Amino acid sequence: MLKLYYSPGTCSMASHITLEETGAPYETQPILFSKGEQQSEAYLKVNPRGKVPALQLDEGQVLTENTAILSYLAKKFPGANLWPGDPTSEARALSIMGWFSTTVHPAFAHFARPERFTADAAGVDKVKEQGRKTFWGCLQEIDQMLADKEWVLGSQFTV
Repeated sequence: MLKLYYSPGTCSMASHITLEETGAPYETQPILFSKGEQQSEAYLKVNPRGKVPALQLDEGQVLTENTAILSYLAKKFPGANLWPGDPTSEARALSIMGWFSTTVHPAFAHFARPERFTADAAGVDKVKEQGRKTFWGCLQEIDQMLADKEWVLGSQFTV
């Protein structure tokens, strides 16, 4: 059975939602950041990077990173209709997923967890301020992508 390692309130929610949408049986294992469980010896055996999400496959292999997990689940369970059907839409989906993971998520992290980006206590406020500005710009771009439609890609819910 699939097993999702996640932490409440983090980007791992995207993988959790996608698992639900597939209808596949799975179990969850919360990794509580507030208790430092992402750095525990047990979890580092699952994901040596100490991050979530991680998805343990039926065969025991582990996938990490939302982009990989989302595309795997959508393709593994095609009946859920979560993956775009043509090459152009697929490329656009990968582009958007890449942008979320390399730009939107880090921008949020800069103001949510600024201590990860500076060792200088005096610089924390500047990191947070710039993170907010960058994240706000991302949100404005997302609003434009969704203008006059319900979903970014086409007329259906996808990863």
